[in-house]
Amino acid sequence: MPAKRTLEDYLPDDTAWSKLTVERLKVQCNKRDITFTTGHRKELETLKTYRYTHNPPGKASRFGGWRSDGSDSVHRSALAEAEASTLHLIQIKDYSDLEAGLWAKNFMLTPGGEERITVVVGEENNCSCGGRGFGKTPSTRDVLRYLLNCPEPLRWQSSFLQSELGEIFRLSHLYHHFNSGGYPDPFCAICFKPMRSFTDRQQCGIGRHLVHRMCMETFTTARGLPASGSEHGCVLCDDADEIVIGIELCQEKNN
Repeated sequence: MPAKRTLEDYLPDDTAWSKLTVERLKVQCNKRDITFTTGHRKELETLKTYRYTHNPPGKASRFGGWRSDGSDSVHRSALAEAEASTLHLIQIKDYSDLEAGLWAKNFMLTPGGEERITVVVGEENNCSCGGRGFGKTPSTRDVLRYLLNCPEPLRWQSSFLQSELGEIFRLSHLYHHFNSGGYPDPFCAICFKPMRSFTDRQQCGIGRHLVHRMCMETFTTARGLPASGSEHGCVLCDDADEIVIGIELCQEKNN
């Protein structure tokens, strides 16, 4: 299973900075390359305006409140269901606007059969399965935890600032794949769960990504591909262009 990641001492850009201690302010200034002085009044004002200077115009406000963790019963239940179930990624669609500096993606998944679930990761997370509120469904937890390996505390949020989306994507498995040519751990490129047996794995026919045999069968059926073909790629191959768009945006924002 991909290791859980954290952003040490992370605080969002819309934090109530005036309520923090001097030591915590100093840490947050250092993380944002803001020179800290003993008076710290100027630095406090810089922190207050930071989210406006590091997000596209009109995109510096969060749709929902910030969550420090996922300790409530709804989030715990959703993550437990995501860990116990298997969803297969069958399609990625990018809805980013590079000129406006916006990043958003749709992930289509299936538990098998004819059912399709669409999870939107953007300024406001959304899931077609509904249920317990946007960003709190097992499907959304599955995408944030396994597909993107989103670090805590960002993985508990129901909405993001654009600057956070760039950070999420930069640290994701998708970004890692297109920059290093592989994954740090042996897990399936379709369900993003661990490879537990050598007999249950194969490589897709284009990018040679490791996948579970059953996951590959589910993927080819969902995409309407011939079941007998051994040359089929996985979703990372077939939807590579949809992933690269976000990588280009992320690189532009971090150069």
